[in-house]
Amino acid sequence: MSTSCRIVGETYRSPGPMIMTIQQAIERYLKQVKRSKSQHTAAAYGQGLRSFAACLAAGETKINFDQADISTLSPHWVEIFLNQLQKQAVSTEHLYTTAVAGFYHYVAAQEWTALNLSTLNFEMSQRRSQGQRLHVFPESNVEKVLEFVRNQATHPPQDLGEKLALYRDAALLITLADTGLRVSEACGLQRGQLDWERKRAIVIGKGDKQAIVRFSLRALQYIKIYLEVRFEFDRKQGRQDILPLFARHDKKAGKRVLPISTRTAENIV
Repeated sequence: MSTSCRIVGETYRSPGPMIMTIQQAIERYLKQVKRSKSQHTAAAYGQGLRSFAACLAAGETKINFDQADISTLSPHWVEIFLNQLQKQAVSTEHLYTTAVAGFYHYVAAQEWTALNLSTLNFEMSQRRSQGQRLHVFPESNVEKVLEFVRNQATHPPQDLGEKLALYRDAALLITLADTGLRVSEACGLQRGQLDWERKRAIVIGKGDKQAIVRFSLRALQYIKIYLEVRFEFDRKQGRQDILPLFARHDKKAGKRVLPISTRTAENIV
């Protein structure tokens, strides 16, 4: 609603509320990015925001950024985007979500709409962890290794210990490949940390910082198969939630369910 006042014989009308679509706001943000960052980074941010727009347009939300008003922007959309980025590399997930978070902060700074940045920060904390890990190999080579492991798992050995080790190795390798977990973080996982319904786990990383790690469907599938074979061992240990997700299956461990060491996991990889 506009207001008016008379100034020296003429009427002045103040403008009404600014009407802007989300896409128009994104274009303004990217102009700002081009001024402050390298050409390569600006291009990557643009790609990340296009992926964000495509994700919201294709999902259940069916939000068209070319039509949606900036006032409808919600930080909860970041979770939807994270779910889609699960199939991407961890570095891609971090780059794209950093671009999206920067856009949210830009909109908040311009006061184009009220945004709960605490909610945004929480959603960003759910990104897969990123840090020092094993050497990065070409994705095609990783998939070849995983395919070999999956084929091996379809013809397990008769010996129970060897069978358990094979299923554990398959579950561990697929988990490391799909979640971006550090080897030490995967070795430290306990059964109770894995939320099967929400397909994620809360892990404690460097500096005792909590991070929410999302698991792919295939990782959960192989973990489930492994734990089903391990069921009798786990049942005799008492509390299930504190047992390691990935356990030792060597002769010294016997029937005890002990956590696998980082060195052993690195040797498996």
